[in-house]
Amino acid sequence: MSDEPHPSEPRTVDLVRAAQARSAEALELLLRRYYPIAIRIAELRLGRKLRGNVEAEDIAQGALVDVFRGLDHFDAARSDGAFRNWLATIVENNIREHFRNARALKRGGGAERALTSLPSDSYADALLPGPEATPSALASARELEERIEHVLMNVLQDPYREVIIQHKLCGMSHEEVARHMNIESTGTVRSLYSRAMEKLREQLRDASR
Repeated sequence: MSDEPHPSEPRTVDLVRAAQARSAEALELLLRRYYPIAIRIAELRLGRKLRGNVEAEDIAQGALVDVFRGLDHFDAARSDGAFRNWLATIVENNIREHFRNARALKRGGGAERALTSLPSDSYADALLPGPEATPSALASARELEERIEHVLMNVLQDPYREVIIQHKLCGMSHEEVARHMNIESTGTVRSLYSRAMEKLREQLRDASR
């Protein structure tokens, strides 16, 4: 399942507008849609595997509380990617606050859950939809997931890692990524993203041999 909503589902900006108009149903759907994404952003920003870790979930939940509190100030005329970028910024702020409060993250502090128990929380679905993400292509879904996590967290360097996070995982457009990364042209972003994805695939192919 991709993070992008099905065409029959409301866009994020439409949910934001409805939630700003005090629709409890829209707010619930918005938070449910972005909770697994908030966890994934926290994992990547921390640079370590925290799937199922209580502290990572606390950070994600805290970020969504802040989203709720600040929702009226978000410009609903902006894009779905802009909302994801706003969420990513809030997650990062919560991580900094987490460490400032000396609540150190525990390695392996929570029992890991099966990937299937975390809907929309798959790097494989987000980054490599299609045949490359099937168990027959790369051993198994769990192994593929672990390889992608390892490459993103430990192998790819910026700006390759950052452009993948912003464009594919946060859903920002090439124009938005260019502004956020202070890159002069969208063409440069497209080329950078293409090289980054090729490096990711090369690392996954090497790991599968």
